[in-house]
Amino acid sequence: ISSAFAVAAAVALANPGSTLQVNALALAAILVAALHIGLKLQVVLASTRGINEDRETGALELLVVSGVGPALVQKGHRDAILLQYRWFIMAVYAAQFLMAVAVTGKGVPVGIEAVLVVLVVGAAFLWLDVDSLVHVGFRHGLKEGDPQSAFRQTFLRVLLPGWIAMLPMAVAIVSGASATLLAFTGLAWFAVSAYSLKRARKRARIDIDHGFMALAASLPFDTDDWEVRDDFRRAAGAQYPAQ
Repeated sequence: ISSAFAVAAAVALANPGSTLQVNALALAAILVAALHIGLKLQVVLASTRGINEDRETGALELLVVSGVGPALVQKGHRDAILLQYRWFIMAVYAAQFLMAVAVTGKGVPVGIEAVLVVLVVGAAFLWLDVDSLVHVGFRHGLKEGDPQSAFRQTFLRVLLPGWIAMLPMAVAIVSGASATLLAFTGLAWFAVSAYSLKRARKRARIDIDHGFMALAASLPFDTDDWEVRDDFRRAAGAQYPAQ
């Protein structure tokens, strides 16, 4: 996919103002999206399967009884995944940059600025998505009984809301909608994506901070109940800070 994208971007840059340039840009945009999706799905698989395999092999139990806290376990899990996929992440960012150069090149049709904005925002969300997938995947890998269920839950909570919110913006771009409508759909996409990531990361933090031992032992843990307690404690701490 990366090689095909490089060829499409090169064709777009070499043929300014032609129909071939527009077609090459469209193909390059599809390939960039494919790279994004491929990277994120790989991270979801790694983050959910890894902790399940540790539980099945007894490695997680060994870590728990050795006194290593959940923060260090999660940090090691995160560092291992980011190290494994560092070149993939760099390749996607390079593709994002090359695509941005291509859409600002000579002969690109008027109105392509919206695509450039999407590329810039998408590059920012790429890291947030990957980091959130690692944290939330770790949580569901602990909480769910099998890797397939953990994968589905992580996908639904982190990626799906933003993808659904992106559909109106994509339709507006393709149909050549007004700048006002583009701005509105873009802000809606940003708001939904940001909220879904914040919500998913919050619940992952609660499970890991308060329920790690229970989840590691495959015991039930009520996230909703502990979310209320966590909100109360944080509110009380903010109102009555320690002297």
